[in-house]
Amino acid sequence: MTKYKVRRPKTQPKRTDSGSLADGFRSGNQADQENLIRYIAFGLAGLVLIILLAGIIYQSLYLPNRTVATVGNTDITYREFTKEVEYERFQLLENQLRLNQQISQLTQLDSQFGGGVFTQQINEARAQLDAAASDLENSTALGNRVLDRMIDEELLRQEAASRGISIADEELDRYVEEQFGYFRDGTATPLPSRTPSPTSTPDPSEGPAEPEEDVTPSPTNTPLPTATPYTQEGYVELFDDVTGRIGRYTNYSPDDFVARQALELLEDRMTDEIVTDVETTEEVVEARHILFATEDQEAAETVLAEVIAGGDFAALAEQHSIGPSAVQGGDLGEFGRGQMVPPFEEAAFGNGVGIVPELVETEFGWHIIEVTNVSTQDRSEADIAAEQDEIMREWYVEQTNAKAVKELWWQGTDFDSPSAFEYFGDYNSTAQAAATGTALVASPTPTVDPEAEASSEEADSGAELTIETEEETESEEDTESEE
Repeated sequence: MTKYKVRRPKTQPKRTDSGSLADGFRSGNQADQENLIRYIAFGLAGLVLIILLAGIIYQSLYLPNRTVATVGNTDITYREFTKEVEYERFQLLENQLRLNQQISQLTQLDSQFGGGVFTQQINEARAQLDAAASDLENSTALGNRVLDRMIDEELLRQEAASRGISIADEELDRYVEEQFGYFRDGTATPLPSRTPSPTSTPDPSEGPAEPEEDVTPSPTNTPLPTATPYTQEGYVELFDDVTGRIGRYTNYSPDDFVARQALELLEDRMTDEIVTDVETTEEVVEARHILFATEDQEAAETVLAEVIAGGDFAALAEQHSIGPSAVQGGDLGEFGRGQMVPPFEEAAFGNGVGIVPELVETEFGWHIIEVTNVSTQDRSEADIAAEQDEIMREWYVEQTNAKAVKELWWQGTDFDSPSAFEYFGDYNSTAQAAATGTALVASPTPTVDPEAEASSEEADSGAELTIETEEETESEEDTESEE
C-alpha cells in the first residue's frame, strides 16, 4: 500500500496592515472627540439653562421680595417700592402733559392779546415743566423721594394702629366719591388743603404784605377730574376710566388707588390727633412809623423826643420819613406776626398801645414806632395748615430716626416705566384719532399727521397738543443728517 504524505501548508505569519491600524486609531479618536464635543455642548446648554433659571428666580422671586426699608417690624419690599415709583412717574408725566397744554393755551392767548400779559405764567409753567423732566431723569432722587414717602406712610399707619384709629369703609367710600365730585347728599363739602403758599418777609417801610396768589400749584397726589355733580353711575364710569388709565401704564390697581385715598384721609385724621397745640387766633396790631436812614440816627432821636413830648406823629412822618408810607402819615395798617422783620415785629408786639420809647434799628434804617391798636383775629386756614405741616414734618423726622432703616442697594437702578415715549405716543395717537374720527389703537410709536394735528387745533381751539418725545426728535435729526 502506497502511503501518501499530506503536506500541510505552512501557516503564514499574520501581517498587520499599518494603514488599517492608523485608520482604527483615527476612528476611535474621532468618536472620542465627538463624544467630548457632545458632552461639552450638553454641559454648556445645561449651564445656560441654569443661568436663565437663576435669572428668572432672581427677577421674579428674590428681587421683588428684597427689603428696601424696614419700619419697626414691617419691611417695605422692592415690589411695593417699584409700584409706587411707577405711580409717581405716571403723575409726573400727567403733570408734564397738563403743563404743555397750559403753555400752549397761554402762548396762543399771549399772541392774541399781545403785550406779554401771560409771559410770567408761561415762564412759571416752563420752570415747572423743567423740574418735572429733571425728576423723571434722576432715578435715584425720584426713588429716594418715593421711599421717604412710603416710610412716612408706614409710620402713620403704625401710629394710627397704636392709637386705635382707623377709617371706616363708609367714610372712605364717601371720601373717594367726593374726590371725583360725586356727593350722595347732593351737597359739596370743601376738602381740606395742606399745600399753602409760602409767604415772604415784607419791608416794614412799605406796609404789610399783600397775600401772594399761588399761580403755580404743585401737582396733586392723584390725577383727579374737576368736581362736577352727577349720578352714581357717572361716578363709577369716571372712576373706572381714571383707574383704568393709571393701570394701563403702571401696576397700580383700583384697590391700590383707593388705598392711597385712605392714606390721605388717615393723614388728615392723624394730623388732628398729633397736632393739638396750634392756635387758631392770632394777635394783630395797627401801627405807624417814621423811617430814617441808618446814618441819620441823631435826627431820628431828635424827632423821637418831639413825638414823646406830644408832637403830631402824622405831620412829623410826612416831614421826615423816607419810607413810602410817609404820605399816609406813616400808617402801616394792620399786620400780624411774621409779616415784618424781627426787630420791628418785636418792638411792635412787645410794648402795647402807644409810642415805642426807643429807636428801633433794622436793615432799612431807624424807626420811630407808634402802636395805635392791638386786637386778635382768626388765623387763615393756610397759616394753620402750614404750622400743622411743619409740626408733622418734625414728627416724621423723629419717628424715622427712631424706627426706620433705609437700604441703599437699589440706588443706581434706572426707573424708566412708564416711559415718556410710550405715554406721549399714546396721547398723540389719541389726539390724531380725535381729529380724524378714527378709532384709537394704542402704540408706543407715535405717528402724527400734520394736517390732522392742524385740524385738531382748529376744532378744539388749541386744547389738543402734540408732544414730541426725545426718541422722535433724535430720529428726525438722524434723518436730516443722512440727507
